Amino acid sequence: MASDLLPTEVSESAFLAAIIVQLVVTGLFVAVRVVANYGYSKRLFIDDWVALFALILLIVVAALYYTMRITLNAPGTPLDFIARELSAVDCLAAFGTYFAKVPILLLYLRLFGVHKWLRIISHIMLIVPLLLFTASAIYAIVVCSPERKVVDANFIAQCFARSLPLGVWNGVVAVGSDIVIFILPIPIIIKLNIPLHKKIGLGIVFLAGILAIIASAVSLYYKSTSLAGVPTNMTGSMLGQTIENSIAIIVGCVPSIRSFWANQILSHPLFSKLQSALSSRRSSRSRKSSSLRKDSEASIVNISNSTYTYPDLNFQVAPHDEQGKSHI
Repeated sequence: MASDLLPTEVSESAFLAAIIVQLVVTGLFVAVRVVANYGYSKRLFIDDWVALFALILLIVVAALYYTMRITLNAPGTPLDFIARELSAVDCLAAFGTYFAKVPILLLYLRLFGVHKWLRIISHIMLIVPLLLFTASAIYAIVVCSPERKVVDANFIAQCFARSLPLGVWNGVVAVGSDIVIFILPIPIIIKLNIPLHKKIGLGIVFLAGILAIIASAVSLYYKSTSLAGVPTNMTGSMLGQTIENSIAIIVGCVPSIRSFWANQILSHPLFSKLQSALSSRRSSRSRKSSSLRKDSEASIVNISNSTYTYPDLNFQVAPHDEQGKSHI
């Protein structure tokens, strides 16, 4: 069973490395967001706190994926432990996907909340997916919980079989949410009274979520092929879902990067000293170049004004006699 679900196409070390890279990069973006917003406003907004919570959920889900990969491939693992792990993964993965996108919607409400239609759609996207993911989490707990049940190989197989439609359903909800969320601000950005290059920049920032849509679609593909009875691995689905959640969290943090650069980097004394040193070095080079140019021009002027005195060569021609001989 484990070999069908988690074949060793991706080694354990490669899987762990991919997870660690995602967590480190996402953690750095969240840290920049928190520092930038707190440094500018001296407080954190609700979307900042939700981003921190989403990062914690991402770490927990990634750890569960890694341990589940190990336990399913390890012989002798207690079946009740596998059942509890599957139940926890299905429950927390759904909420991890939801909370990864919540900071983006809260940011929309904070930036563009004056538009009534955007407020309505944002609140719908906050409520409806939460209800759907909560229902799927309850279903997973009921189906795979080993409490007061006979846990054997047949029970684990049924747990996997019943979890597959649940995973596909969550994947469909995630893809639909991604599409709505990352298209939502485009009409407002187009109508903003700012230069075209800034509109393009804002559009690129929010449309970077297309990467999250792609990752979500890849994860859904692996889940759907498993549901169709095609033997496949869950590693691709696991990585696809963690990548999707990481990108969603990162996209929500991108607007804070400019604020961090302007308020934390450019205003830091070390940056000022570095900028002064570079400016002084450029000025020194400029003065040296100017001095060399002036010296060169002066040399040319001196050369052109110099006079050279040549000795007068006075030749006296001796008189010739009638025979053509000269007398010296």
